[in-house]
Amino acid sequence: MKRAIIVGCGKQKRDGESRAEDLYTSPYFAFKRQYAETFSNGKWFVASAKHGLLPHYREVEPYDKHIKEMDYDERVALFEHGTPFGSVTSAFTDLFEYDEVDVLAGKDYVKPIREACRNTKDRWGKLSDTAFQDPPTVNGVFQQANLGGMGEQISWMKTALRENLRQPGEKYNGQVGLDRYNYEVEV
Repeated sequence: MKRAIIVGCGKQKRDGESRAEDLYTSPYFAFKRQYAETFSNGKWFVASAKHGLLPHYREVEPYDKHIKEMDYDERVALFEHGTPFGSVTSAFTDLFEYDEVDVLAGKDYVKPIREACRNTKDRWGKLSDTAFQDPPTVNGVFQQANLGGMGEQISWMKTALRENLRQPGEKYNGQVGLDRYNYEVEV
């Protein structure tokens, strides 16, 4: 099964142009990045509120845009059409190459990415006599694990990384005391 991982962007950014994987500077993003690097075989992307989907190695300028500034239809359009390199079917990010895509972000990202994939299949299916392949299964990882805020998500990712389990399941015992404030991460 071919799998890719998408991580949500972050508010804290470097001042100058950087690769997407280096642009976002929060400890929370660092954990998502480490998770993606560990479990994706190099196939991971950043969901950017400005650019759509970015290959993690793509150079971009810092920006000041938040996903909550857009309504739902704008979010779907962002991921469906994106920028020249940022849609669900661009040559750089073709999600249809994968069977499953795990999204490490909130529902404000997960649902529009899922719908953009479905809309793309429908649109291409109408333009061709041949069947267009099915979209990947888009998993909201944090939602499926029934996690709350950043503290719970970081604790869950720490467990996943420590146990080398993409989905720790019963190994995850919830947020562990003040451990959630220890943001040491290898990147």
